[in-house]
Amino acid sequence: MPGNAPHIPSEAAMYEPIVVRSGAHTWCFRCERGQEGILLKEFARLARDPREPFDWFDAAMATHELARLRARTPAHAIQTPVHIPHPLSEEMQP
Repeated sequence: MPGNAPHIPSEAAMYEPIVVRSGAHTWCFRCERGQEGILLKEFARLARDPREPFDWFDAAMATHELARLRARTPAHAIQTPVHIPHPLSEEMQP
């Protein structure tokens, strides 16, 4: 049914992948333009989790790369404005 079909963004709506390598671990993140806040919350969630080898330095590097990609994106291509909360703010708490 068309109403239940998953949303599949076009390549033009997606940012390039953000790859973070730390030791033997590699993470690859990608999001649709306008969904950056969701990705930032995921960076913070991973960095807070002591079971994950993804730390706050990795989160900072990934956030910097996302900001770089966003800066290269024309304003008309971004669907919605993004509020980027500080990683330690109450907004980022589980």
